Amino acid sequence: MLVCLTGKTGSGKSTVLNQINNLGYKTYEMDKYIHSIYQVNQPGYELIKSYFGEIYVNGNEVDRKKLGQLVFNHKEKLIKLNELMLPLIRNEIIRIKNTSNTKEIIFIELAIFLNHEEYFKNLFDQIVLVVGKSEIEEEKIKNLSWFKHKKKVKNPIKSELNCEHETMFNTGSISNLVNKINTLIAKLKTKQ
Repeated sequence: MLVCLTGKTGSGKSTVLNQINNLGYKTYEMDKYIHSIYQVNQPGYELIKSYFGEIYVNGNEVDRKKLGQLVFNHKEKLIKLNELMLPLIRNEIIRIKNTSNTKEIIFIELAIFLNHEEYFKNLFDQIVLVVGKSEIEEEKIKNLSWFKHKKKVKNPIKSELNCEHETMFNTGSISNLVNKINTLIAKLKTKQ
């Protein structure tokens, strides 16, 4: 069973994923995968270099700050970036699914699911939306660099899903969260 873990910045997706990992389940962070394909000689690096130009890469990796400024200021460039990167992410999820034991529950953290639900939803057996305390989410966004904060405000991530999903409220202690995770996993096991 492949489970997508998604949510807004500051909702606690990574905390939930770490606790799931501590319970012995396989977990994947798509942000780490994206960073890996932005390295020199990797497909993301080559696509960025080819489409956007050498100014957006250096000898080691994609210059994410420069690329971010470009796509933030030009919506058509953001659309093109998504056209280039989303298939790579989708293919990695398919690879994980095809190489995994169908009897195990595997969790994939995919924040961009919120804005690309239609593109990814058929890959997953279950979607879990992590919702944090609003004030914590806002504080985490404030602690991002000014550029990232401005980007989040100008191009906000959706907070609702149209597809069927579970909602996990990450609003208490770690022990409370672990209890919620155990309840979720028990529910997922009944759906296998």
